[in-house]
Amino acid sequence: MIGRALRGYVFPYRTFVLPLYYHDAAMAVRSKRSVSLPPRLAQEIERAAAREKTTFSGWLASTAARRLKLDTSRGLIAEWEQESGPFTAAELADADVRVRRLLGLRARDKTA
Repeated sequence: MIGRALRGYVFPYRTFVLPLYYHDAAMAVRSKRSVSLPPRLAQEIERAAAREKTTFSGWLASTAARRLKLDTSRGLIAEWEQESGPFTAAELADADVRVRRLLGLRARDKTA
């Protein structure tokens, strides 16, 4: 592949650099966006991204993807309840146990 052949080749006076998307055919396509954020929020995102060892953009993308999944799930739950009626207390308790197990969280204290 041409990107692999030329990567890092030093031309006189400068290094030849190919854009990231030329390096591997399997590279994911990205859409660039410009967003405006309050400075404090941007700083918090930078810190969160650093904790997760990812980039600012990567953190925003994964957080947005999680939010969209949650919104889809909420819509499906609302649709189910509209067709079948509200979940019972037992069904909700069972769902809580299953979700906590999947997420590796401790079970809720039953006395609380």
